[in-house]
Parts: sequence; C-alpha cells; structure tokens
Amino acid sequence: MQVRASKENEARDEGRRKAAAIKAAQREMKEMGGMGNSAMGNMQGFGSGAPSNSGYGNFPESQSSGFGGSNTGFGSNPYGGSSGSGTGSSYGAPSTSNAPKMGGGMKLGKGMSLKKKAKGTDFMEQMANEEGISTSALDSQTAAAPAAAAPGAVVRNDPVEVEVMETVSCRLTADGGVSEFEVKGSLNVLCHEEDTKIRLQLGPQGRAPAKEFKVRLNPQMSKPDYANGVLQMRSADRAFPNKLGLVQWKLKSNDENMIPLKLVCWPEDIGDGRMNVNIEYNLNAPLALHNVLIKIPLNSHGTPEVVSSEVGVYRHNSRRHILEWEINVIDADTASGILEFEVDCSDKSELFPVSVSFSSNETLYPIGIAQISSLVGEETKFSQRKQLNVETFEIDNE
Repeated sequence: MQVRASKENEARDEGRRKAAAIKAAQREMKEMGGMGNSAMGNMQGFGSGAPSNSGYGNFPESQSSGFGGSNTGFGSNPYGGSSGSGTGSSYGAPSTSNAPKMGGGMKLGKGMSLKKKAKGTDFMEQMANEEGISTSALDSQTAAAPAAAAPGAVVRNDPVEVEVMETVSCRLTADGGVSEFEVKGSLNVLCHEEDTKIRLQLGPQGRAPAKEFKVRLNPQMSKPDYANGVLQMRSADRAFPNKLGLVQWKLKSNDENMIPLKLVCWPEDIGDGRMNVNIEYNLNAPLALHNVLIKIPLNSHGTPEVVSSEVGVYRHNSRRHILEWEINVIDADTASGILEFEVDCSDKSELFPVSVSFSSNETLYPIGIAQISSLVGEETKFSQRKQLNVETFEIDNE
C-alpha cells in the first residue's frame, strides 16, 4: 500500500508539472495572439515543427572472427541506442507520421481494442481536469517530449578502433616463488565503415617479439609485411571485416622476474594463539597498476589489529571475514609497500589463499599501432585502447 501511495503521489506531481507547463505555454500563445481561449480543446500541440529522437545508430553485432579457436576480442557489443538525430522545440507539435491524431472525442467502433493505460496516466488526466486543461493537450505535450538517448551510447569519432587486450593468471607461494604464471593477449581491430582497406603500422616496440612470448599472426594477414612492421590483409585489395583479431600472443613461465607484481605473505606465530602477518608488494614491470585489491582471509578469527600500513587503505569485511588492502595506483612513486597486522590465529594455513586483483592501461607484451593509412598512403584516423586484467592472482601457503 505504501508503494502504491508513493507512486500515486509521484504521478500527481508529474501531472501538476505538465499542467503548469501547458498553462504557461497557453499564456504565452495568448500574449502573442496565436490562439484564443476556446482553441485549447481541439488543438494537437503548441507551435510548429516536429520533434525528433536523438541518439546514436545501432551497430549490428557481428560474429567473432578471431583465429585458433580463441574468442578474445572486443567482447559483447557495447554500442547501441536509437537511430535518428535532430532537435525539436520543447512544445513542438508531433508529426502526423509519429503521433496519433487527436480528435474531438473517443469513438468506439466495431473492432476497436482498448489498450491498458500506462501507470500514472489516470492521475495525469485527473490533474489535467482539476486544472481545467484538455487531456488531448496533455497527450500532445507528452508525445512532443524528445526521446532520451539510450544509456551507454557511444559516440564514434574514429572510423577504426584498435584494442590491445591481455589477461594475467598467476599463483605464488607464500615466500614469493612462482608456481604458475601465464599471459594471454590479442590485438584486434574494429572497422565502422564498409570497404575499409588499410595498413596498420606497428610501433617500434612491437616489431621484434620478446623471445619468451609465443606470437601467432592471423592467416589472413600478410607475413612479409608483418616482418616489416606492417599489418595488412594478405590480399591487399581485400577489405577488413567489421571485427578481426590480427595478432595473438601467449607466455608461460615460472620466472619470478616475469611477473608484474611480486608479493610475499609472511605469517609469524607470536604465541597466545596470535599471529603477526606482513604482506609486502614490489612493482616488477614498467607499468602503472590501478585499483589494486589484496584480500587476506581471516576465517572467523575476529577483528585484526593493524600495526602499520605504508600505502593505501585497509578495511575489515566482518561479514566475509576478510581483511582488504586497497591501493588506488601502484607505480614508480608507490613501487613497494607493507601492511602489518595481528590476528587471533594459531594455524598459518588459515590465512591463505591471498587473492589479488588489478588492471593496467599497458600490456606486458610490448605491442601497439603507431599509424594507420589507406592503401594509397592517406592517413586514417583511429583510436587505440590497451587493457590488462587479472584472471587469477593468488598466494598459496605452499
């Protein structure tokens, strides 16, 4: 009942606002000599001009066109919205093609179906009647309101988008040793125009792949051109599809010098059922890591007592029995840090596994596009985004 009353109040308020707007428009029209008092009942809208929706055209979702069975790429289509563009007056009359014609009254004829009114419509009509305003004018006012742009609509300023994506999986031992470390990445291109025939010039850092990485080129790409730092279709006259993975790379290693972030978790029994724990990190790559979150399980051992914290913020998640250490950015200025705390615990294994998550705008494999041009040498505008994400990053007891 309270929810219903709240919705009714909201509908009444909305009706009053619309009624006030219509009255204001009436007064303005009267002052301009554009209408008489009796014209309100039969008019279809105020002023002239047709409203139109604003937004961005829908981009059809295409099938993944990677290679080697991998589906790494742009992921789900983030583009959407209603097609059409233009502007309209706040009180513009709806065009006859987009809005129903408003007659002098409702006629119930043979075969006519009555549709259920939207929530709040009855209250709006009631407010209009109380204010002495025609419901047809209220309908006209509602129809004339411009449509809102779809949430998440993306403006495409560049005909070509390049996306370099990479994921990291890592398992460390408590003393910092590497049990497993794997990197997977891909360079993908998304073309927003038909018949896109282009050449992508690799940056200098991407021409000679690091020996630790295994790199694969899409068979549709020209290998001789790739050897010279250029990505283009094997058949030069062939246009790029809407979405295509061009290069993939992979790395597996147990070398701790390869991981982007070194971590050590050192629990020490201090007696009386208490444990002193030190968590230390060290940046190990020329990257800036963002939104770093380190989670230490406490397994219902009560509230931890933090002794010191050099960087970031910490919080005790009592519901999940986790101590969270969060550092917004780890870069050259915050390349190392320690969190020390004490907690009621007599078994070190109960403080593991420690999980870590972060992201970066750079990738471990050094690759990027320096320039894109047409086959005749004309420069093509493009945007480029790099993203490194953690798939799994944990510290185990052993």
